[in-house]
Amino acid sequence: MKRTEANPRAAEWLALHGDQGAYERLALAMKLLAVLVWLIAPGGLPAGRATLAIALLWGQEAIWRTWQQRLFERLLALESASVEPFRLYSDWARRRGGMGALLGDYARGAMRPTVVYPYGPLLLLEAARPWWS
Repeated sequence: MKRTEANPRAAEWLALHGDQGAYERLALAMKLLAVLVWLIAPGGLPAGRATLAIALLWGQEAIWRTWQQRLFERLLALESASVEPFRLYSDWARRRGGMGALLGDYARGAMRPTVVYPYGPLLLLEAARPWWS
């Protein structure tokens, strides 16, 4: 019997830990896509489309990071042995709050420095492009 089969807490921790790495890779891909959108915007996108695309990617990463934060909190709870394994979604449903709380979580996620970069600077550069191009 494998160690994780005997220990459901370890099995959940390993699965969630792997997801954390996947979230990081996908967040980096969103950031790189935003930079590429900005780079091709002058010759390849109609006015305003780059701004919209960058803003949408920023919002998507904020949602992504909120989900990742919830997994991180679950990992910490598993490490402290304060929760029962395999109750991730029931715990989320219990703590989620209403639509306002969820939107607040997304907004806080969007304003984290590691999420603001590169979207904020790219949007500022895009807004300033008419004056320097």
